[in-house]
Amino acid sequence: MNFTITIAREYGSGGRFIAAKVAEKLGIPFFDKTLLMDEAANIGINPLDMEKFDDEESAFYFPMMNNSKFLDLELSQKSYMASLKTIQMVASTKSSVIVGRCADYILSDDLDTVLRVFIYAPLASKIKRGQKYFGLPKSKEECKKIILNNDKKRKKYYDFITDKEWGNPECYDIMINSDIGIEASVDAIVSAAKIKFGLE
Repeated sequence: MNFTITIAREYGSGGRFIAAKVAEKLGIPFFDKTLLMDEAANIGINPLDMEKFDDEESAFYFPMMNNSKFLDLELSQKSYMASLKTIQMVASTKSSVIVGRCADYILSDDLDTVLRVFIYAPLASKIKRGQKYFGLPKSKEECKKIILNNDKKRKKYYDFITDKEWGNPECYDIMINSDIGIEASVDAIVSAAKIKFGLE
């Protein structure tokens, strides 16, 4: 049986790194935006369509909030469909860990084969991680603004696309505060996956 672990995460929570480590421990592929775009190209989907799906600086996050709303909505749906087809194809052909891209919602029709994870962290921890790994400004206030803005955009788009609420515990199987430690977070997800999917 193929299974998928989907990982949604707050900006600066270390979620992408945790996802990669989970995939490594389980010996299955890891997919983030870039790797999913490569996979899209392999199955004949234009990866540039998918790229628009999470362009945080564009109107695609707010398709109903400008004068060209119908064009933006059409393009947003087109890019979402490119991601949907790619994620569904990956899930049907191999076990994997997928970061972001509404994968938890896209695969929600068969929850027996999906473990949905949301990773969060206190703001202070996200600021430290952002400064250390993402090159965010030394000013804590500037960091805070960037982090909150990124999370706000992720939430608005997820809520718009899925009609559900990003970060709502009802949408996930596991909520993890990454302040318990990266390795502890990885171990918790791996343990849950082994139990749910009957892995050795």
